[in-house]
Amino acid sequence: MDTQKRQLSKWQLDSLGILADEVIARLELRLKQKLLEDSKFHKDESLRIISHDMRNPLAGIIGITELIRTDGHTDPEELKYLMELVERSARKLLDNVNDLFEITKIESGGITLDPEVTDLEVITNDIIELQKPNARVKKIDLDVEINHNNGSVIVDPVRYRQILGNLVNNAVKFTPEGGNINVFVDYPVEVEGRKNIKVRVKDEGIGIPKKHQASLFSKNKNYRRQGTFGENSTGMGLPLVKNLVDAHNGSISLHSEPEKGTEFTIFLPELSRME
Repeated sequence: MDTQKRQLSKWQLDSLGILADEVIARLELRLKQKLLEDSKFHKDESLRIISHDMRNPLAGIIGITELIRTDGHTDPEELKYLMELVERSARKLLDNVNDLFEITKIESGGITLDPEVTDLEVITNDIIELQKPNARVKKIDLDVEINHNNGSVIVDPVRYRQILGNLVNNAVKFTPEGGNINVFVDYPVEVEGRKNIKVRVKDEGIGIPKKHQASLFSKNKNYRRQGTFGENSTGMGLPLVKNLVDAHNGSISLHSEPEKGTEFTIFLPELSRME
């Protein structure tokens, strides 16, 4: 560099153009390498977290079955209690496997929707019934209220189960013993001229600090906590819900105050048969 004006020849200008293209190409390559490294790190971290959290329920199942095998346990009530523990551990393990499977599909761009005519009341009650054993263990009152003009709705039943199931499971996990959880499902709710399923899950749990709410739906968040009975969390449930809601072009929001509870609200547009 100097302070004198100079005239560049065509050859020099062409050379500078080639050099500029080379610099841009190298910068883009560096960026791609960085994105791949970040993606691999986050994927490895997700696998590490889920693999770690799989060990606890597996160890619990093995320990309880070993206890039953060696000690016999002829007391029906004690045996019933032990089998409930096995069921809880197995359900937790299944949740972890499902989360891992779904997150892997999401990262590979594999989210698909398979809409079909579904009885909204039947499927919603079925989801709630699956969550009631966990709620019963913590003496939590889990209620659902469904308001609809017509029970039939076009929705992907698998995805709807994942969305509502994860939200209710989270509510049970972070609600203390003797608390209440209320689920409200309304259909149809008009949003921008389109019929929506509106879902609200309201709990009396430990709540979420304000500073962590913005990152709650990111799987790369650092904020993870145990449930009120010491339940572990992979941190994958809410990011999965957010991705599934986005796949529907829907919306999800939350209102939470520490020690006062959390309320999630979802608007899920009804699908057409061709989506």
